Amino acid sequence: MSSTTPMKRARYCCSLCGLPKKGHVCSFAGESPAPALMPVVAPPVVDPAPVADYISTLPDDVLGTIISSLPTDDAVRTQTIARQWIHLWRSSAPLNLDDRDLQQWVSGDNLVPVISEILSTPRQTYARRLCLNTLCCHSSDADRYPVFDRWFQSPVLDHLDELDFSYVRVLGNAPLQAQELMPPLPPSALRFSSLRLATFSLCHFPQDLAGVHFPNLIDLTLSRITNYENTLHAMIAACPRLHTLFMDRNYQFRRVDIRSHSLVSVRLLVDPLCNYVMDQLIIGCTPNLEKLIIQEQGNGPRIIRVLGAPKLQILDCLRTDMMSTVQMGKTTFQAMVDNSHKLTFRNVKILYIIVEALKLNHVIDVLKCFPCLQQFHIRSLMRHVPMRINDKPADGTVECIHKHLKQIEVTNYPGNISDANFFKFFILNARVLELVKLHIPFRIDNKWRSKQRKQMNFLNRASPNALIQFDGSVSR
Repeated sequence: MSSTTPMKRARYCCSLCGLPKKGHVCSFAGESPAPALMPVVAPPVVDPAPVADYISTLPDDVLGTIISSLPTDDAVRTQTIARQWIHLWRSSAPLNLDDRDLQQWVSGDNLVPVISEILSTPRQTYARRLCLNTLCCHSSDADRYPVFDRWFQSPVLDHLDELDFSYVRVLGNAPLQAQELMPPLPPSALRFSSLRLATFSLCHFPQDLAGVHFPNLIDLTLSRITNYENTLHAMIAACPRLHTLFMDRNYQFRRVDIRSHSLVSVRLLVDPLCNYVMDQLIIGCTPNLEKLIIQEQGNGPRIIRVLGAPKLQILDCLRTDMMSTVQMGKTTFQAMVDNSHKLTFRNVKILYIIVEALKLNHVIDVLKCFPCLQQFHIRSLMRHVPMRINDKPADGTVECIHKHLKQIEVTNYPGNISDANFFKFFILNARVLELVKLHIPFRIDNKWRSKQRKQMNFLNRASPNALIQFDGSVSR
């Protein structure tokens, strides 16, 4: 029997409709054959509908708000976008004037008439922001003081929200010399009761601040002013809603006493190259204070007293060198070592300290005062300290280590055996630890990382979810 596959019969289709012929009655039968194909004629080209300009359809007050958020030079350019935009910058946009934005077009003495013209032009809206940072007090032709005073009295600035004013020093950021006074600040600069944010730099305030009142000010920065601390106290008293205070290299502040029911954040920056040393920083009645940060503490306050800050959560003012005493309530730290376990601070969640070297017993004494600490940041100065080995076993019964500590971060981690033993204690005892972040000041490789993990006994960590990060590389 042949295994050849039988062939299928051919299938014939109708030439008119294309359907199979078998049992098929074509509905086109008797009609004329299909006409020959005609050349396809392209339809006429119709211009697309114009794209709607949704931005220009916005109300003028909304467009004005958008324009006021742009740099000054870009805000002026918006007048060239369309005819209906010409009036917006002058009439509907709140003025955002920053002399730094105009530096690429005009500079120096040529900038004065430009700013004068802008501030003298009648406007239907108020000025939102004024920033003057590039003009000197004295030029080759005239004194800038009358010019600034005239600008500050402009009706355009009657409802000013933000003010950033600074003279320009030839020496730039060089420290001030003893008894050196900066150019005077025009009293008219303190007339804006509508201010919310204010920065005063490289100037000298008037001695009498009676009548100065900023009921809406929430953010105040005083940078390198040459007044004494009584000016600071008067400014704080004039701001009943002050939220953030930044004191930046004010060399005449000797005994600062901060008392405010509204303050939430206090930051102090001290110039480490200056011989100036603040005698005392007292944080008095500040019931809402949550953050206290002191940067570059080499010449920081000799004595820091935190007496009335029950809500303090972020603290950065402890170090082992150059600073004598930190008093928090009834607890006193001498060179970061607690000398009186009389009070604990359960609200502090984030702590920054500066140490000469990683000495475990000193750190444990500090952590006992912060039982609810969650983040612990250490900056090591990597100095040679004799007797790095602890003279007694570390106390492992610290509440924050067992219950709350989640992150430890160290800057300038040397990586010696004693430093690894320092972290070995935390790795074996911190039960909720999530991350140990080590910033290494030199180049490392995988072999060095593996050796560190072995010395820290990382495989036997108390928290199974803990990670160690060496300069961005994460090891589980």
